[in-house]
Amino acid sequence: SESRYHLGINRNKRGIVLDLKHPEGVRACHELLKTADVVIHNFRPGVAEKLSLGFELVKQLQPRIVYCSLSGYGLTGPSAGRPGFDQVLQCMTGSASAQGADNGTPSIVWGSIIDYYAASMAAMAASSSASASLISSSSTSSSPSPGVSGVSPAGALPANCSVSAL
Repeated sequence: SESRYHLGINRNKRGIVLDLKHPEGVRACHELLKTADVVIHNFRPGVAEKLSLGFELVKQLQPRIVYCSLSGYGLTGPSAGRPGFDQVLQCMTGSASAQGADNGTPSIVWGSIIDYYAASMAAMAASSSASASLISSSSTSSSPSPGVSGVSPAGALPANCSVSAL
């Protein structure tokens, strides 16, 4: 009895639930990582390491891994440890103002536009890195992980909205 939306975005996907706060879940995750090509997560900085999913450990399990971190405010800086929420990021980046009423009142875009946009940027970065890894002669060594923040790609959204409105 899933919704059409859920079925549409999850078609042909397989899922598994692992509790990474228990040794059995961590062991199962590490077994999966040994055959993985890409890892994308959206934990705040430092959380992946606490859950035994940090880049250095994952790289030991799978040297050719493409590892991408998503976070609300990036991996460094004064706001790095803050959790990112779509509606807050819309306000911080001006997306809410760009969608606001003619009287200047900001309006939230429902549907998690920042989350989807940042995730699509992460998917493109991971896809490009994976493709480059496959054709690179040095594909046995992994490179630093790409990182995508919610704020960075979202900053382009108001400009994109303005241009498409013309």
